[in-house]
Amino acid sequence: MFFLIPFSIFLAASTAIIWVISRKFVYLKKLAPGTLEETVSTEKNFWAELYPEIAAYLKRVNLRAYGVNALNEFEKFLRKMRLMSMRVDDLTNRLIRRVRKSSQKHGEILEKKAAAEEEKQAEEENLELEDLGNSQEELKQKEQLLIIEIAKHPKDAQLYKELGTVYMRLENWEDARQSFEKVLELEPGDETTRRKLGRVLGKIGKEAN
Repeated sequence: MFFLIPFSIFLAASTAIIWVISRKFVYLKKLAPGTLEETVSTEKNFWAELYPEIAAYLKRVNLRAYGVNALNEFEKFLRKMRLMSMRVDDLTNRLIRRVRKSSQKHGEILEKKAAAEEEKQAEEENLELEDLGNSQEELKQKEQLLIIEIAKHPKDAQLYKELGTVYMRLENWEDARQSFEKVLELEPGDETTRRKLGRVLGKIGKEAN
């Protein structure tokens, strides 16, 4: 009961509002277009009379011209940003070229230094081989003496180095390999012996092929 009374009132009011609006639509349809324009103009005049300062300012201001100017300024801003990005790109490219050139230069210096060290080591090895003598008999005698010394001092890495060098002079690459491997077993940080072992392994590989 309490629900029906408010609902009935709401329904009656809604019906009355719809009827009034429908009557107004019929009246508006009968009006001529000129009458409607006058109504809109009257509404504009109403707001102009209500806020005369704002209306006068809007009449003086050319909003379309301001819009065009704003778009032109925005375009100039975009062009400046594009020019700045091009300059930054050019600067980064030049820096990249300089860094690359510097890197190549340092790489060449390191390669030349490594080549010079290898050449120096090769010369030292050749001098060491020449000191052993040129005849097969002298090399064989040196080999026998070193084997006797190694039997007395099996942990002396220097004896294995000399023996490996003798085998290189004799071109006995397999025995040289075993001697240098023994040196590295006793002294793992001996880079000179490691390089000699690399040369010996290269000779062994060539003979195998």
